[in-house]
Amino acid sequence: MRSRIPALSRRRTVLDVSVDNESTGIGLYSRSLPDEHPRLGRGGAVEQELAMWLELDQDGPYRIRFRLGAPTAQEDEEWVGRASRPLDLTSGVLGCDALAISVPPGRYLAEVRCYLPSSMACFLLRKSTPKKEGLPGYWRRTRPDEDFPDWLQAGVPPHLDGIAEEHGCIDFLVSLTPVRGGSEGTRVRADGTSPWEYRRPARCPMGIPAGDVWDPGSTLDPS
Repeated sequence: MRSRIPALSRRRTVLDVSVDNESTGIGLYSRSLPDEHPRLGRGGAVEQELAMWLELDQDGPYRIRFRLGAPTAQEDEEWVGRASRPLDLTSGVLGCDALAISVPPGRYLAEVRCYLPSSMACFLLRKSTPKKEGLPGYWRRTRPDEDFPDWLQAGVPPHLDGIAEEHGCIDFLVSLTPVRGGSEGTRVRADGTSPWEYRRPARCPMGIPAGDVWDPGSTLDPS
Protein backbone atom coordinates (compact mmCIF):
# COMPACT_ATOMS: atom_id res chain seq x y z
CA MET A 1 0.00 0.00 0.00
CA ARG A 2 1.47 3.32 -1.08
CA SER A 3 1.34 6.32 1.23
CA ARG A 4 -0.99 9.16 0.32
CA ILE A 5 0.17 12.72 -0.12
CA PRO A 6 -0.03 14.44 3.31
CA ALA A 7 -2.33 17.43 3.62
CA LEU A 8 -2.51 20.63 5.64
CA SER A 9 -5.98 22.09 6.16
CA ARG A 10 -8.09 23.99 8.66
CA ARG A 11 -8.69 20.69 10.44
CA ARG A 12 -5.04 19.65 10.37
CA THR A 13 -2.72 22.63 10.68
CA VAL A 14 0.52 20.85 11.69
CA LEU A 15 2.56 18.08 10.08
CA ASP A 16 5.96 16.86 11.36
CA VAL A 17 8.05 15.04 8.76
CA SER A 18 11.38 13.23 8.72
CA VAL A 19 13.40 14.18 5.63
CA ASP A 20 16.44 12.26 4.42
CA ASN A 21 18.29 15.18 2.86
CA GLU A 22 21.33 14.48 0.68
CA SER A 23 22.05 18.11 -0.22
CA THR A 24 23.29 21.10 1.76
CA GLY A 25 20.07 23.04 1.31
CA ILE A 26 16.31 23.22 1.68
CA GLY A 27 14.11 24.00 -1.31
CA LEU A 28 10.44 25.02 -1.12
CA TYR A 29 8.49 25.32 -4.34
CA SER A 30 5.12 25.29 -6.03
CA ARG A 31 4.09 22.13 -7.87
CA SER A 32 4.22 24.09 -11.13
CA LEU A 33 7.95 24.79 -10.74
CA PRO A 34 9.38 21.61 -12.38
CA ASP A 35 7.77 22.60 -15.70
CA GLU A 36 8.83 26.25 -15.42
CA HIS A 37 12.30 25.93 -13.85
CA PRO A 38 14.34 25.27 -17.04
CA ARG A 39 12.97 28.49 -18.55
CA LEU A 40 13.04 30.68 -15.45
CA GLY A 41 16.21 29.51 -13.71
CA ARG A 42 16.56 29.70 -9.94
CA GLY A 43 16.47 33.50 -9.70
CA GLY A 44 13.46 33.74 -12.00
CA ALA A 45 11.60 31.08 -10.04
CA VAL A 46 12.12 33.09 -6.83
CA GLU A 47 11.09 36.33 -8.56
CA GLN A 48 7.91 34.65 -9.83
CA GLU A 49 7.18 33.45 -6.27
CA LEU A 50 7.43 29.82 -7.29
CA ALA A 51 10.30 28.82 -5.00
CA MET A 52 12.72 29.69 -2.23
CA TRP A 53 16.06 28.11 -1.36
CA LEU A 54 18.13 28.10 1.81
CA GLU A 55 21.65 26.83 2.40
CA LEU A 56 22.46 24.38 5.20
CA ASP A 57 25.77 23.81 6.95
CA GLN A 58 25.73 20.10 6.07
CA ASP A 59 23.66 17.36 4.51
CA GLY A 60 21.86 14.67 6.46
CA PRO A 61 18.37 13.87 7.77
CA TYR A 62 16.30 16.44 9.62
CA ARG A 63 12.87 16.82 11.20
CA ILE A 64 10.77 19.61 9.76
CA ARG A 65 7.39 20.92 10.91
CA PHE A 66 4.91 22.38 8.45
CA ARG A 67 2.35 24.71 9.98
CA LEU A 68 -0.63 26.31 8.29
CA GLY A 69 -0.82 29.66 10.08
CA ALA A 70 1.34 31.68 12.45
CA PRO A 71 3.96 30.06 14.73
CA THR A 72 3.15 29.36 18.38
CA ALA A 73 4.62 31.51 21.16
CA GLN A 74 7.42 28.99 21.78
CA GLU A 75 8.17 28.63 18.06
CA ASP A 76 8.39 32.41 17.83
CA GLU A 77 10.56 32.75 20.93
CA GLU A 78 13.14 30.02 20.29
CA TRP A 79 14.19 30.45 16.66
CA VAL A 80 17.88 30.91 16.00
CA GLY A 81 17.66 31.47 12.24
CA ARG A 82 14.87 32.46 9.90
CA ALA A 83 14.11 33.56 6.34
CA SER A 84 10.89 34.22 4.45
CA ARG A 85 9.60 34.57 0.90
CA PRO A 86 6.17 34.82 -0.71
CA LEU A 87 5.09 31.62 -2.46
CA ASP A 88 2.35 31.26 -5.04
CA LEU A 89 0.73 27.95 -4.08
CA THR A 90 -2.41 28.30 -6.18
CA SER A 91 -1.43 24.85 -7.46
CA GLY A 92 -2.49 23.52 -4.05
CA VAL A 93 0.77 21.61 -3.52
CA LEU A 94 3.89 22.67 -1.63
CA GLY A 95 7.09 20.87 -2.56
CA CYS A 96 9.97 20.51 -0.12
CA ASP A 97 12.91 18.70 -1.71
CA ALA A 98 11.36 15.36 -2.77
CA LEU A 99 8.29 15.79 -0.54
CA ALA A 100 4.89 17.07 -1.70
CA ILE A 101 2.24 18.40 0.70
CA SER A 102 -1.32 19.35 -0.17
CA VAL A 103 -2.32 22.85 1.01
CA PRO A 104 -5.35 25.07 0.48
CA PRO A 105 -4.63 26.86 -2.82
CA GLY A 106 -3.48 30.45 -2.36
CA ARG A 107 -0.60 32.87 -1.98
CA TYR A 108 1.40 32.55 1.23
CA LEU A 109 4.28 34.06 3.11
CA ALA A 110 6.50 31.04 3.74
CA GLU A 111 8.72 31.55 6.77
CA VAL A 112 11.42 29.01 7.54
CA ARG A 113 12.88 28.94 11.06
CA CYS A 114 15.59 26.73 12.51
CA TYR A 115 15.93 25.62 16.10
CA LEU A 116 18.29 24.06 18.55
CA PRO A 117 19.47 21.39 18.72
CA SER A 118 19.89 21.21 14.92
CA SER A 119 23.41 21.52 13.53
CA MET A 120 22.28 24.50 11.44
CA ALA A 121 21.07 26.34 14.55
CA CYS A 122 24.39 25.61 16.29
CA PHE A 123 26.25 26.95 13.24
CA LEU A 124 24.20 30.17 13.23
CA LEU A 125 24.45 30.52 17.00
CA ARG A 126 28.23 30.54 16.77
CA LYS A 127 27.99 33.32 14.16
CA SER A 128 25.57 35.40 16.22
CA THR A 129 28.01 36.35 18.96
CA PRO A 130 31.78 36.62 19.40
CA LYS A 131 31.50 34.97 22.80
CA LYS A 132 33.21 31.61 23.15
CA GLU A 133 30.28 30.14 25.02
CA GLY A 134 29.16 26.57 24.54
CA LEU A 135 25.59 25.44 24.94
CA PRO A 136 26.01 24.16 28.52
CA GLY A 137 27.34 27.58 29.58
CA TYR A 138 24.60 29.37 27.63
CA TRP A 139 21.99 27.25 29.42
CA ARG A 140 23.48 27.76 32.89
CA ARG A 141 23.82 31.52 32.37
CA THR A 142 20.27 32.10 31.15
CA ARG A 143 18.44 29.28 33.00
CA PRO A 144 20.42 28.90 36.24
CA ASP A 145 17.62 27.18 38.16
CA GLU A 146 16.56 24.75 35.42
CA ASP A 147 17.86 21.30 34.60
CA PHE A 148 19.41 20.55 31.22
CA PRO A 149 16.91 19.35 28.61
CA ASP A 150 17.28 15.76 27.44
CA TRP A 151 19.11 16.80 24.27
CA LEU A 152 21.82 18.70 26.14
CA GLN A 153 24.18 16.30 27.85
CA ALA A 154 25.45 17.36 31.24
CA GLY A 155 29.08 17.25 32.23
CA VAL A 156 30.67 18.13 28.88
CA PRO A 157 33.46 20.71 28.55
CA PRO A 158 32.01 24.23 28.14
CA HIS A 159 33.44 24.70 24.64
CA LEU A 160 31.52 21.69 23.27
CA ASP A 161 27.91 21.69 22.17
CA GLY A 162 27.15 18.44 23.98
CA ILE A 163 24.11 17.56 21.89
CA ALA A 164 22.67 14.07 22.13
CA GLU A 165 22.43 12.30 18.76
CA GLU A 166 18.77 11.39 19.20
CA HIS A 167 17.14 14.53 20.53
CA GLY A 168 13.48 14.12 19.54
CA CYS A 169 13.03 17.80 18.59
CA ILE A 170 12.16 19.51 15.34
CA ASP A 171 15.03 21.09 13.43
CA PHE A 172 13.04 23.40 11.17
CA LEU A 173 9.61 24.98 10.91
CA VAL A 174 7.87 26.12 7.74
CA SER A 175 4.90 28.31 8.57
CA LEU A 176 2.49 29.32 5.80
CA THR A 177 0.52 32.52 6.39
CA PRO A 178 -1.98 33.65 3.71
CA VAL A 179 -1.18 37.05 2.20
CA ARG A 180 -3.29 39.28 -0.03
CA GLY A 181 -1.14 42.36 -0.57
CA GLY A 182 2.53 42.71 -1.41
CA SER A 183 5.03 40.87 0.74
CA GLU A 184 8.72 40.91 -0.09
CA GLY A 185 10.08 38.57 2.54
CA THR A 186 13.80 38.57 3.23
CA ARG A 187 16.31 39.58 0.57
CA VAL A 188 17.65 37.15 -2.02
CA ARG A 189 21.26 36.63 -3.08
CA ALA A 190 22.37 36.71 -6.70
CA ASP A 191 22.31 32.89 -6.81
CA GLY A 192 18.65 32.83 -5.75
CA THR A 193 19.20 31.64 -2.17
CA SER A 194 17.77 33.45 0.84
CA PRO A 195 20.32 34.24 3.56
CA TRP A 196 19.49 33.30 7.13
CA GLU A 197 18.72 36.05 9.61
CA TYR A 198 20.24 34.78 12.85
CA ARG A 199 20.26 35.69 16.52
CA ARG A 200 21.07 34.39 19.99
CA PRO A 201 17.80 34.31 22.00
CA ALA A 202 17.87 35.97 25.42
CA ARG A 203 17.36 32.56 27.03
CA CYS A 204 18.87 29.33 25.75
CA PRO A 205 16.13 27.55 23.78
CA MET A 206 14.65 24.44 25.36
CA GLY A 207 14.05 22.75 22.02
CA ILE A 208 10.64 22.06 20.49
CA PRO A 209 9.55 18.41 20.83
CA ALA A 210 8.39 16.77 17.65
CA GLY A 211 4.94 15.26 17.53
CA ASP A 212 4.05 12.15 15.56
CA VAL A 213 6.70 12.27 12.84
CA TRP A 214 5.72 11.00 9.40
CA ASP A 215 8.39 9.18 7.42
CA PRO A 216 7.80 9.62 3.66
CA GLY A 217 9.55 6.29 3.08
CA SER A 218 6.97 4.40 5.11
CA THR A 219 3.69 2.94 3.92
CA LEU A 220 1.72 4.51 6.75
CA ASP A 221 -1.08 6.92 5.94
CA PRO A 222 0.06 10.42 7.02
CA SER A 223 -3.49 11.64 7.67
